Order: sequence, then structure tokens, then C-alpha cells
Amino acid sequence: MMMADVMSSEGYLEAGYQYVTVDDCWLANTRDADGRLQPDPTRFPRGMKHLADYVRMSYKPGLRRINGIFIARRSA
Repeated sequence: MMMADVMSSEGYLEAGYQYVTVDDCWLANTRDADGRLQPDPTRFPRGMKHLADYVRMSYKPGLRRINGIFIARRSA
């Protein structure tokens, strides 16, 4: 949410930027009881829908997930 706010205050919207995308490290280390991916509860305590709803006020939200066993960075 902070990045969307910074982008708005710095004039990115007026410059033509349309998307705010969460690129990596948004996933929790485990899946839910039904096997679905879920967001990291520490980084996104209100969930991805809350973030997307906030971003959607000015931008189009995006979410990316990397297929594979390695990602760019993983916090402990």
C-alpha cells in the first residue's frame, strides 16, 4: 500500500503508469487446508484482497508468482 501511495504522490499516475504489481515473496511457506496458495500472514495480515482493493482506487493491481523451487529471495 505504501508503494501505491508513493507512486501517486510522485506523479506516476499522471505519467501514465497503470499497474502496481506484487512480484515475489508474497506467498506463505505453507498452503491452506485445501491446498491453495496463501499470502504471508506477516507481510499481508489483511490478505491480498484488501491490498488489491486499496490499490484499485488508483491503479490496476497485479500479482505474480514464480513457478519452481527457487525464488529470488526468501526471508526466514
